[in-house]
Amino acid sequence: MHELLESHNKGEKTAEQIRTEYMTDFRDRIRARAPSEVVFKNYFMDGLQYLNTICPSSNEILSIENKVEFIIHSTPFVAYFDLLERKSDGSILLIDNKSKVLKPRSNRKKPTKADEELDAYLRQLYLYSAHIFARYGQFPSKLCFNCFRKNLFIEEPFNQEAYSNAIDWFLGKIEEVIAEEDFLPSMEYFKCRYLCEMQDYCDYYRLSRG
Repeated sequence: MHELLESHNKGEKTAEQIRTEYMTDFRDRIRARAPSEVVFKNYFMDGLQYLNTICPSSNEILSIENKVEFIIHSTPFVAYFDLLERKSDGSILLIDNKSKVLKPRSNRKKPTKADEELDAYLRQLYLYSAHIFARYGQFPSKLCFNCFRKNLFIEEPFNQEAYSNAIDWFLGKIEEVIAEEDFLPSMEYFKCRYLCEMQDYCDYYRLSRG
């Protein structure tokens, strides 16, 4: 889906062309195991329904599927920008394409589990924002998730405090990794069985399968 959206946003392929490519290549390109044929079909149909409604953006496109290397507090960082757009008022949108189905913020007094999950995913975009500020002299006005499986577009206004918290979280994780000596496996059935690409080489996975 990332490749198809990239070619469409660059004007290399029409909406009809990427829909055709999606339908003809899906089964060959998606090599991960699905829990069932029903799940496989649902993912396919979700993607197809999204592509049936896709339309070009009216904003200026600054970056598409671009690999960027930069520094965060002396730490090398590599980012992959799915899409960076500039609106007519000069504000910048940082957009991440997600097959994951996130939920918009509930705005409840007590954050929900979905709010906490959204905040966890937003850390990535806040870290990316460090490069945007260095490159364009401004932070993005909004951090966005294009949850294409449900054709849901989530917009989060940039928050300076959340940005600072994301930087602190990142630096704290670096310190944890440096200090850690024992890296124990984190075994989760669904992730290990259907998502991890290393299961054929993982001793822990083979042991868990008996």
